[in-house]
Amino acid sequence: MENNLKDPTFSPKAVLAELKKVQWPSLKQLFSTSGLVVIFTLLFGLYFFVCEMAASGLISWIVSL
Repeated sequence: MENNLKDPTFSPKAVLAELKKVQWPSLKQLFSTSGLVVIFTLLFGLYFFVCEMAASGLISWIVSL
């Protein structure tokens, strides 16, 4: 497909028309999904911290043999 600068799909009117079609989340949905992201980020951080501590302890034990 040829790149045409007069392509109407990238005009400001077309962009605004597409933005009006977007189903934006409500404030309640936004807070609940953001809360889930924060919770899972903390859980994964805790998981990786525990894995790091276990690996560090294992390596220290192997080196001390």
